[in-house]
Amino acid sequence: MVESAVLTELSIKRRKLEKEVACLCQKEALLKCELKKLEEKIITQLQESIKTIKLTLSDLESQKNGLENKLGEMQCDPVVLLKPEEQPAKSEGSESVQQGTTEEDYVKVSLVEGNRQQIEETEQRTNKHKRAPFF
Repeated sequence: MVESAVLTELSIKRRKLEKEVACLCQKEALLKCELKKLEEKIITQLQESIKTIKLTLSDLESQKNGLENKLGEMQCDPVVLLKPEEQPAKSEGSESVQQGTTEEDYVKVSLVEGNRQQIEETEQRTNKHKRAPFF
């Protein structure tokens, strides 16, 4: 009878260990499934991040190209900076008091054919005003 009690105890221990193994196997399967879901989520977030960065890079490249084109146009089209006193007269009623000449006071004038005549006329008008009045 002692042997049968020992066999029963061993049998009970075996069943407990088998249950524990089954539990651990189930836990392992759940963890593998969770790992797979987390990896997929990370991959999705990385792909979205890559798309965002690519869009940003594309926007920056188009801005760069636009500025390079503008620079190329500016190099092909000479520009003259006119001082405020050389600028064409403003419409009547709009007076501005200026203390000193700043960089903002200069006007960029393109030297294409149509504007050359306008620049010459403006220079002639300013030269007339600079002459001393004759009595």
